[in-house]
Amino acid sequence: MRWAPCRKQHPQARVLPLSSTPKAPGPVPAPSAGPLPGTPSPTASDLPYRPNVGAMIFHPNGQVFIARRADMPGAGGPLCDGVWQCPQGGIDAGESPTEAVLREVQEEIGTNRVTILAEHPDWITYDLPAHLIGHALGGQYRGQTQKWFALAFTGQDEDIKLDLHTPQEFDAWMWAELNSLPERNVGFKKPVYERLVKDFAAFGIAR
Repeated sequence: MRWAPCRKQHPQARVLPLSSTPKAPGPVPAPSAGPLPGTPSPTASDLPYRPNVGAMIFHPNGQVFIARRADMPGAGGPLCDGVWQCPQGGIDAGESPTEAVLREVQEEIGTNRVTILAEHPDWITYDLPAHLIGHALGGQYRGQTQKWFALAFTGQDEDIKLDLHTPQEFDAWMWAELNSLPERNVGFKKPVYERLVKDFAAFGIAR
């Protein structure tokens, strides 16, 4: 994958070291090395979209929880401080989107101290760039179709623990202004965050 090199770190980020050993036993993810040598690379039209959920978690002051991807060191947009995003993840077989988003929050940020405020009425879809087809998302998908939720954070900052899940998704987190989110992610996801900023704007007001 091609990511722009960047070494600047956001001064307000809460940075945690990556876990060196698992906190609990669990299945080892299958490697995603892409197609075998000599086999043709899949094209977007050959692949489906991955069903996915996303969690936009609002602090009582109106800011949003975002965390920095641990698997993209040195990457970054205009702010040049890594790739930051909201918690998100795939929907397991037999799982509803509501069940999936609460599970993902627990797994990725280590707490269930949230309540659902709203479910976005639409599935929001994005496509991977051509050079990531057959490599990202395990090489099995052309992009993701996402059901997003707005959630209220009901805990304390100390409840947030990024290192309870293996593999660790994030290495730092912060509360950020809602309208800053699009510039903190990778370019091909920017339209998703621009829409969410608009559609969930009512929740970005201090309560």
